[in-house]
Amino acid sequence: MLSDGRCVKNCEIGNDDKCKKCLEKPGINYRCEMCNDGYYLPELSSDINYHNSKCQKCPDNCKICSGKYNEPICIKCNDGYISKGENCIEGCDIIKLKNNCKECREYDEDNNPAPKCTQCHEGYFFPDGMNKCYKCNDLGCNICKGNINNNTCLQCDINLSPIKINNEIRSCYNICEVGDNEKCKSCSNEPNKCHSCNEGYELKDGICNLKYYTFSAIYITTYKNERVKLMNSYNTIVKMEVDGKIYNYPNIYFTFENPGEHTVNIRLGGYSFADLFYNIKKLKSITFWDNFDSTNIIYMNDFFAFCDDLEYADLSRLNLKNNRCFMNFFKNDTKLKEAKFPKIDFHNIYWFYGMFEGCESITSVDLSSAYNDNGQYFYNMFKGCKSLNKINLKNFRKKINSYYYYANDLFKGVPENGEIIIHHNFKESIREQIPNSWIIKSE
Repeated sequence: MLSDGRCVKNCEIGNDDKCKKCLEKPGINYRCEMCNDGYYLPELSSDINYHNSKCQKCPDNCKICSGKYNEPICIKCNDGYISKGENCIEGCDIIKLKNNCKECREYDEDNNPAPKCTQCHEGYFFPDGMNKCYKCNDLGCNICKGNINNNTCLQCDINLSPIKINNEIRSCYNICEVGDNEKCKSCSNEPNKCHSCNEGYELKDGICNLKYYTFSAIYITTYKNERVKLMNSYNTIVKMEVDGKIYNYPNIYFTFENPGEHTVNIRLGGYSFADLFYNIKKLKSITFWDNFDSTNIIYMNDFFAFCDDLEYADLSRLNLKNNRCFMNFFKNDTKLKEAKFPKIDFHNIYWFYGMFEGCESITSVDLSSAYNDNGQYFYNMFKGCKSLNKINLKNFRKKINSYYYYANDLFKGVPENGEIIIHHNFKESIREQIPNSWIIKSE
């Protein structure tokens, strides 16, 4: 730049991503007034290499630092790192991400920075003498112990049938155990593979998989020998386990001997999904297993409507790719506190009206995996949800070439203060329905 009739070197903001702000009159030297994150302007020094206006690098993983030339002291670490002395070390967020870690503590008993993984995710473990999570050797094993190359499985996934020798698990996949009570009817010439399956199982890649629909539920009873309706399916219940006791081909009504909560695992042969649990009064919670083959679900209207005692529903393992209807799904389930939906995206839901209508106890709804590519009916969807304060509809979209959205009373009765995550395209379609006091976060 020109300064007092002489050409001098300018500061050049952005040079090497170091300088953030230059002096207005840099003079004859390269001068920077403020550095970008990760760099600093050294204090005055007698060091012959010192340049009083050039940005120097902070220590690794340090966001803000200061100090003399070549002697930086970190003041603030980058996100995910914590300060230990003059250095920045990996914090729990990074440890969890890198090491299959589920639980982590940031400080030791003396409150000194010492991030350490304390619990691994299922299927991972701490080998003897180590503090890093490694995968169990046996496929399908949830809990194991030992060293990296030689570890023993202690617990298999709930849906697997382990092979045991002297009461020790040798494999989580009982692939080719032949017998009337086993999955496999005859074995293949290939090692550990079935050739044919027993009734109720189907062969896929040498493995016999359960072909029935299975879910686990908790029903409540209030008095001795109470007769409870389990669902509205008039098709076959192939097998049912109640508090650990097996019943083959029972009726949809069951008499529980004692009052209290009862764990019931039900295996079904097939049914229509609409109205499946409609008006089932004693159902408290339900979890669908991953072998609940739901690819043929098209309509799920009134699925849990008027289940007065339902508090928790886990649908996270369901494949909802063909479902088109959530009409009145949880309608008037006044005790419902939590509903989990699949993490895998599903499309083509057309009807949403009345989906959570009257769910007075639920505080948050995450439908971020649902796309409403063809959706048009949303009225009463959250009507009467007087505890609801957080909603995620980030993948809802306005239907192409559609000018009509039926969204009357969509949020009628929700609290005054809340937060909604919503795509800007859909937001414009229902803006007048969103409470004015709510925080809107557009995706």
